[in-house]
Amino acid sequence: MKPFFAAGEEGWSGSITLPDLPTPVFGVVCWTQDKKLGFRFSSPLTLDMLARVLGCC
Repeated sequence: MKPFFAAGEEGWSGSITLPDLPTPVFGVVCWTQDKKLGFRFSSPLTLDMLARVLGCC
């Protein structure tokens, strides 16, 4: 499956869904540039979940 990128604007809320996580992780877009964006998590993450989001596991 190819990654999907939906362009957003600062302040938009959204979620990240990854196969390894039991539920979507919610947050807000804090910056955008080209096809990249910064995502501020609004739901608490355990260290294990953070490692999975960052691709460390």
